[in-house]
Amino acid sequence: SPAISSKLKRKIAVRRRRKQKKETQHIQLYSLGVACARLSNKNNKATLYTRVAMLPCPPFSTTQPRFDMNTCMGRSFYFFSTINPLLCFETAESLKRHKELLDRAAGGGVTGVSDRKLWKARTAVEICIHPTTGDVIFPLFRMCAFLPVNSFVVPFMMSPTTIASPVLTTLIQWFNQSYNCAVNYANRSSDKQPISELSRAYVAAVGVSVSGALGATAMLNRVKSGTFKATVVRAVLPFTAVSAAAIVNLALMRKNEWMSSGTGLQVVDEDGEVRGYSRVAGMQSLVMCSVTRITWNLIAMVLPLLAMRPLLSRCAAARARPVLCETVLQISSLAVGVPLALGAFRTTVSVSANSLEPEFHGLKRKDGQPVCEFTYYKGL
Repeated sequence: SPAISSKLKRKIAVRRRRKQKKETQHIQLYSLGVACARLSNKNNKATLYTRVAMLPCPPFSTTQPRFDMNTCMGRSFYFFSTINPLLCFETAESLKRHKELLDRAAGGGVTGVSDRKLWKARTAVEICIHPTTGDVIFPLFRMCAFLPVNSFVVPFMMSPTTIASPVLTTLIQWFNQSYNCAVNYANRSSDKQPISELSRAYVAAVGVSVSGALGATAMLNRVKSGTFKATVVRAVLPFTAVSAAAIVNLALMRKNEWMSSGTGLQVVDEDGEVRGYSRVAGMQSLVMCSVTRITWNLIAMVLPLLAMRPLLSRCAAARARPVLCETVLQISSLAVGVPLALGAFRTTVSVSANSLEPEFHGLKRKDGQPVCEFTYYKGL
């Protein structure tokens, strides 16, 4: 009948709208899935980072980001492109050329250069040059070096042989915290700190990390190998030690930003004018950076070991090469977990004026309007 036909048409139209909305919402996730699937093809030699870089390229902008930085997915795509290990090979000379190209693009004097090349130049400048100091970051201390360095550190640290040996445990924990200290300092969000403060932060982080890891060694030697309890000890205790040390390292390295005796973190108003330094902003930055480190350590250190037990019971290839399988899981977890953890928070954070110290309340902008919002660079 006409009534049934009309009702059926409405149902079809509703279903079509829902399907279109769902496809729009998941277009970025689908693109990432395609990139991962192509990565698994042995005949395809492109890396995951190359695939992310080959996603649809919007028109270049010197002020707007390539990806939607208001969403976790957009920020994760951004960090997938920024931890590309190839950025480690950017030199001061190549970065200078990138900056000159971007300066010409800002002035409208660039012709014959693709948007993709301009985005690549901007990514290199943003990752390899500190946004506050303007210094070129040493290649191994850039975030793009995190994956290749930790592809060695994490499998070595989580190896049963290492955990069972106090000497190897101490050595790898010392190396890891030394590297983390250098990365935190190179990517700090404020100006230089005295060497004495950096030394105290470094010693404290090494002490926390080594003591926690040695505790894991002592417990693991008392637990029967191959049991679920041994797996939990091997996964959780090193993760706890590394995460606690990372937070201590970060807190002491940047104590000038959040402690009452410090100066705070630089904040700017809606006009881009520096209006002072806020310790509240520094504390917020510390909390967000700490959560980021806990998240990627959880993904890279705990989840692969827990996933190994069902793999060993169901997969003959995993049983034949357990060390290789575990290493692949750890490196894959690093490649995915680090961008997702970094994408959880914005690098440039907006905060309302009322949530900062009283001296930031009631300030006026250049046009006489009240300052309602400040922004600050969170750091990594």
